[in-house]
Amino acid sequence: MALEDVLQQHSEIVEFLKSLVVIHKNALEEQDVSLQIPSIRKDVYICFNDLCKLNEMLIACDGEIKEAIETLQISKEKFTRLVKKESKLLEDKKKWSLEPSQMMATRIPITVESSYRSLLNSYIELVGVSNTVLVNDRTEERALDREQLMRSVGLLKASQDEISKDIKRLEALLRDFHKDQAFISKELRDKQAKIRYETNSINGDLAKIHHSKMKILSKVGLAIPENQGSFLSQKLFHLQLSDENTKKTQEQEDIADHAVEFMDMKIQSLQDQLTHKKEDSSSLASQRNLWGECIQIVEDLEHRLEAALNDKHQPTAGQINVWLESTIKNLNSVISVCEGEIITTLVMDEKSAIEKALQEVSSESVQPLGIPKINRYPAPSTSPSHSHSSPPFLVASKSPPKIGITGETVDPATHSNTMELEDMDSYKGKRDKRD
Repeated sequence: MALEDVLQQHSEIVEFLKSLVVIHKNALEEQDVSLQIPSIRKDVYICFNDLCKLNEMLIACDGEIKEAIETLQISKEKFTRLVKKESKLLEDKKKWSLEPSQMMATRIPITVESSYRSLLNSYIELVGVSNTVLVNDRTEERALDREQLMRSVGLLKASQDEISKDIKRLEALLRDFHKDQAFISKELRDKQAKIRYETNSINGDLAKIHHSKMKILSKVGLAIPENQGSFLSQKLFHLQLSDENTKKTQEQEDIADHAVEFMDMKIQSLQDQLTHKKEDSSSLASQRNLWGECIQIVEDLEHRLEAALNDKHQPTAGQINVWLESTIKNLNSVISVCEGEIITTLVMDEKSAIEKALQEVSSESVQPLGIPKINRYPAPSTSPSHSHSSPPFLVASKSPPKIGITGETVDPATHSNTMELEDMDSYKGKRDKRD
């Protein structure tokens, strides 16, 4: 079994075991599910046993764990360098962004000299406005003598020559403006092309960095969702699923922002496993064995009560009190050596259920404890270290993980390194000898 598979199965079984603690407590408190208690106890034992085996597999994977830590550290260093390079490129890209022009233009006055206006004014004074084409009704037109007429024609010809010269000068100035405009447009296109080249180059580098980051994150088990590609029609009409892409882009940024933190946590977790797994072996085996001992103590009581109730001589409340108190005392001995919240809670819940029964029996003078005369314990199956079906109950509407690690579910190369672990059959044998 690969290291990642072992770690994943270990995590799933731990979570499943935590859910069994809650189910176990509820089953002890609710009479209608009491028939499931033996199955729940067995599932708890199998979980403890599986954790022991998985821990041994992790110990056997020391070299693989060290290699994984080294890979993570190298990946973290590469990712950090890429992030720094990406930040620098983004800063450079901002420098190439065109800001709205805030430059103050200096106004340069252009003087246009004109001489036709004085000649035209002289003509108007000579003939009068009423004698010009500006007036439609010229009934009152004043007659000009020959000298005035000749002079007026001379003034008009001179004005015409001068205004033609002025127009040519203005047209030349306008042509200069158009030339400057064409020069400015050409220079602007040239410089903008250079800016686009630089920004495209930066964008290309950013895309390569993004691809490298994606490969690193995928390598360390942290995949980033890709944006949805555009269809041909979307490309043609410049349409995009903007909301979805924006959401995925934000997810990418969030994951990338916490990638180094994720790698640090994973490195720390693997280092802890490398350091503490050998220490955990004895602790896990102890928890499994203590739970097996707890099951033996409780089932001894249940078998004694069942046998007594099937006997024609019904036990008295006093006799049952003695059995219950003895069982509570034995469970207290188990609790005193329990290390770990889960095993302590499980044994405490069994003890609490018996204490509740003791209170009920003590409140009755001679009535025996009401336990149905039914076979609550099916025939013993194979060792819990062999295959085991899924439990007959639901955990938060989610299928529980498969428990009961066997030779079929473990890689032979890894399985050969695991030690043989005790199972509940040994406790069954001890109990049978005692009976």
